[in-house]
Amino acid sequence: DATQLTLQADYHQINTKYITFLPAVGTLDTQYGKIDRESFVGVPDFDKYDNERYTIGYKISHKVTPELKIEHNLRRMKVDVDMPRVFWDRAVDENNDIYSRSSQKRRDASEVTTSGLSAQYDWSVGDNFDNVSLVGIDYSDTSQETERYNGTSTNINLLNPDHSQDSISDEFTAYPYSGRQDSKQTGIYAQNQLTFNDKITALIGIRHDKVEGVETAIFEPKTSTSGDYSATTGRIGLVYLMDSGVAPYASVSQSFDVETGKDRNGNLFEPTRGEQYEIGVRYQPEGSDTLLTGALYRIDQTDVLVADPNNSAFDYFKIQLGEVRSQGVELEARTQLGDNSNLIIAYDYTDARTIKPSPLYPEEEGKRKGEVPYNTFSLWSDYRFTDFGMPNLKMGVGLRFKDNTLLLSDESEVPSYTLVDAMASYDWSNNMKLSLNIKNLFDEDSIVCVYDCNYIEPRNIVGKVTYKW
Repeated sequence: DATQLTLQADYHQINTKYITFLPAVGTLDTQYGKIDRESFVGVPDFDKYDNERYTIGYKISHKVTPELKIEHNLRRMKVDVDMPRVFWDRAVDENNDIYSRSSQKRRDASEVTTSGLSAQYDWSVGDNFDNVSLVGIDYSDTSQETERYNGTSTNINLLNPDHSQDSISDEFTAYPYSGRQDSKQTGIYAQNQLTFNDKITALIGIRHDKVEGVETAIFEPKTSTSGDYSATTGRIGLVYLMDSGVAPYASVSQSFDVETGKDRNGNLFEPTRGEQYEIGVRYQPEGSDTLLTGALYRIDQTDVLVADPNNSAFDYFKIQLGEVRSQGVELEARTQLGDNSNLIIAYDYTDARTIKPSPLYPEEEGKRKGEVPYNTFSLWSDYRFTDFGMPNLKMGVGLRFKDNTLLLSDESEVPSYTLVDAMASYDWSNNMKLSLNIKNLFDEDSIVCVYDCNYIEPRNIVGKVTYKW
C-alpha cells in the first residue's frame, strides 16, 4: 500500500512529406498572385519526412512514513529522422513567381535520458504552521546530431507548379555545419511551502544547475568545442486566502536555459537567464464550481542572441548582448452551467519588446518583437445530453483568436485569425470511450509567419477509441 510503480512506454512513427515554409510574397503579400495552400514546392519522389520515436521509463514512489515520501523517475527517449528535402531560395523573375531551389539530404538523431530523485516531508509547528518540504536532484543527458549534404534542383513556378520538369543534382557536398551537440545538466533543489492557519501560504525555493556541453563537427576539420556553466536560481510566492473565496497572490522566479550554437570565436553560447514578476488574484465562491483568475506579469530575459556587430556580408554570427521584456495580462474564467455544461473563457494581452538590440541595429530598441500577438482569446463550452436521455453523449465547440503579429524579417504585419474547433464523445461502456476531435472546423486558410510564411493546419479530424481495463 505504501509503494506505487508506473511503467511508461511509447512508440510513434510518422511517414509523410517534408513541408517547407513559403515566401511572404504569394502568401502574406498577394499582389503578384496567391500560392495555393495545397501547392508542393519540393520534388515528390525526393522529399520525405520519416520520424521514428521510442520512449520508455518508470516512476516509483514509496511512503517511508505517513509524513515522508520518496520518489524516483527515469525516462529514455530516442528519435531518428530522415528528411531529404527541396526548398526555394529566391525569386529569379520580376513577377516573383519563378523561384530557384536547392536540395538537401538530411538525417537527424537525438537521444535524451532524464532521471530524478526527490523526498517530500510534511511537518507542523504548533497548531497553525503546516509545512511541506521538498528536496531533490535531477539529471539529463542529451545528444543531438544533424548530418546534411547540399545539392541543387530545378526552378519552380510557385503560382503554377509543374513537377514534370523536376530534377535533383547528382552530386551533393557536405554541409560544413553538420555536427553533434552533447550536454549534461545536473540540478539540485530545495523548497518549502508554509501554510499559516489555513489562510496564508508562502513558498520559497532555490535551485543550482551545472551544465556541461560539447559541440563536435562531423566533417573535416573535426573540431570540438566544450563549455561548462552553472547558475543558482530561486523563486518565492505568497497567497492569502480570504473567507470570501478571494485569493490574492504574488511571485518572483528566475530561470536558466541552455542556448545551443557557437559564436564567431568558436565558443559555445552561455545559457540565457530570465526573471519573472507576477501579481494576481483568484476567486472561487464557497461551494461553487466557478473559478476566476487574473494576473499581471513581467518577464525580463538577458543574454539573448542578436547579430554580431562584427558581421560582414554573408556572416550570420550571433552574440549574447540582447535583452527582451514581455509584460501583460492574463484573465481566465471557468464555470459549470447547470449540471451538464461547462464553459471556459481565456484572454491574454502580451507586449513583448526589445530592450537591448544588437549594435548593428540600434533602431530596434523599444520595438515590438515579431511573431508575438498583442491579444489572444479562447472560448470553449461542452454539453452532456443527460436531459435528452443520452447521458453517454457529450459535444463541445470552441474558438481561438490570435491577433496580428509582425514578420521577423521585415516587420510586415501578419493578419489576425479566428478558428473554430469541435468535439464529440460517447461512453460506449464503463471501459470503452469513442471520441471525435475536429480542429479548424471551417477549414480556414489563414497565414502564420516567422521569417517566412505558411498556411495554418487545414481541417484536422482525429477519431479515437479508448479502452481501459
